Amino acid sequence: MADPTHERLDLTVVLHALSDPTRLAVVAQLDRVGEMSCGCLTVTVAKSTLSQHLRVLREAGVTHTRPDGNQRWLS
Repeated sequence: MADPTHERLDLTVVLHALSDPTRLAVVAQLDRVGEMSCGCLTVTVAKSTLSQHLRVLREAGVTHTRPDGNQRWLS
């Protein structure tokens, strides 16, 4: 699924995405570092759970995911 454009952002969806402590921690790390590989995130959840959290952030338009070979870079 493509990232939503700024015109299509929904405040309710964005606030829901930021309401989870794990997702908020991901956004805080990205704020400090800028762009980083998904595998370098410091979180205390399983990879499958992290995948779901990253999906919610991406679909809300909070993050952008850039594929590069077999890695995914978040910003």
